[in-house]
Amino acid sequence: MSSHRVDRIFDAAVDIPAGERTAFIDRECGDDPALRAEVLELVRAYHRSDSVLESPAARLAAPLLESAAA
Repeated sequence: MSSHRVDRIFDAAVDIPAGERTAFIDRECGDDPALRAEVLELVRAYHRSDSVLESPAARLAAPLLESAAA
């Protein structure tokens, strides 16, 4: 599997609205389930990192601070 192909599909996929993304990835990956899985995992990781960066630090740290105080 070409890392260039993975990168190309990933780069395009993250710019596509969520409701259209899976169909796009399916079309681009064709009958290559390993390629599809890799691209989907990269897209998921990308969006997880965005949501963590957009969350206030206090909300993320609160459960840790509560368990440390207990």
